[in-house]
Amino acid sequence: MWVFDATPLIYLAKVDRLALVHNLEASCVIPERVYDEVVATGLEEGYPDARRIERAVDAGRFDVVTVDASPFMARLRENPSLSDADAAVLAYADTHDGVAVMDETYRRDVAAAEGVTTRGQRT
Repeated sequence: MWVFDATPLIYLAKVDRLALVHNLEASCVIPERVYDEVVATGLEEGYPDARRIERAVDAGRFDVVTVDASPFMARLRENPSLSDADAAVLAYADTHDGVAVMDETYRRDVAAAEGVTTRGQRT
């Protein structure tokens, strides 16, 4: 399972390449907090990439998932350098033995320290 954070979704949408996720053998999910951040807020702000992500979800390319409260999630949320969306990506990937797709170096370092596998471009 691939658990997407905001930045990779936004960049794939900007270059109109969200369909590439069909080439992945595992399912692709977006935590609700990420969806709200990227799509709901993006639509309010008028970003075209938000509409593309919304369409990809509607087409079944991604499932929007709820992240349940857990001690791991609570611990991640104590880190002031992680947003709620970042914590949700890491917690869902950890709980479901998934891969967190995130680009930011600090967040990937946190994932590595917690034993969560990541993929993405380091920024």
